[in-house]
Amino acid sequence: MKKGNEKKNLFKKGKTKIDKEKIFVAVLFSVIFLLAIYIGYDIFQSFHVKEETGYLNSAVVSLSKEKSQLLLEIDNLNATVNTLTQQKTQLNTENNELIADKGSLTLELEELQDDYDALSDELATAEDALDDCENP
Repeated sequence: MKKGNEKKNLFKKGKTKIDKEKIFVAVLFSVIFLLAIYIGYDIFQSFHVKEETGYLNSAVVSLSKEKSQLLLEIDNLNATVNTLTQQKTQLNTENNELIADKGSLTLELEELQDDYDALSDELATAEDALDDCENP
């Protein structure tokens, strides 16, 4: 029984200092281990964020290039629309001129038709007169 009493006496006589140091060291190692895990996870997250940031940056660059191309296409389409509008205006002007020419030509045709009818009447009269002269 003396051994059991000795163990009790070790704790009572100041030997607990070694045990407190062991506990302190164990807690210290646990804290260091947890900090290492936390720092490792943080580093992992920062690499993951850097990867995503790189992906997003490349996507932004790609979208910027696509936007520039679309803006150029819009400018080209606007230029085409302006050209077509000018051509339409020119064709409308030509159409109006042709309509005016048609009106004047219609008038001329009516005059020529009247002249033709008058000449036809004169010819018929002249033929009748000729027939009368030939057959008295």
